Amino acid sequence: MDISRKDNFIDSYNYEFNNGDNRLLISFERNMDLYFQLFLKKRIEFGKSAQINFDITKEDYDLFLLFDELYNDVISYKIDEYNNRLNNKFYLQDRYEILVDNNKNITWVSDEGQFDYEDAFKISKINCDIYRMTFIRNPIMGEFFLKNAHVISVRISNSGSRYDPFNIIFMRFFNNLQKIDPNNRQINNKENLSLKKIKNN
Repeated sequence: MDISRKDNFIDSYNYEFNNGDNRLLISFERNMDLYFQLFLKKRIEFGKSAQINFDITKEDYDLFLLFDELYNDVISYKIDEYNNRLNNKFYLQDRYEILVDNNKNITWVSDEGQFDYEDAFKISKINCDIYRMTFIRNPIMGEFFLKNAHVISVRISNSGSRYDPFNIIFMRFFNNLQKIDPNNRQINNKENLSLKKIKNN
């Protein structure tokens, strides 16, 4: 997978991942929120639903490890910053139950607007080698805007998110993502073994 990054306004980087079919952009924007946006080769007709997968595999071992940490931190409630600030287990459990389903899939409906109208992504652990992001187009259009036929955009708000405080984990993921340098990516023995395993399947 091709990985590139560009400077953003907070002296860090926004990242783009291209798997040959679609492009995933992970960016921090001027409204101080994090975005996951899937840019599509094939357009989605207005008023139609769609689900498009974007896989993260051990072929990109450095990125895979970050998704592995993200997934496990959400599943295990690893929000140390929040726990040190306020110990409210009932509030945390309520947010967890709308974010994580019984099969341990993480579904984030965009914080852009009303729950019933917004697009979403789902993160699933397929097996020990693959995490899958499924971007979901909600066919219901908002009252004052049209959705982009070539982009599924999901906003993770850092103020007033319906999933607060789990946005902390996604921001931690974004901060750790900064360590990936597309021009100097380390390949270790574990990655070499993973590459051979994936290519032989």
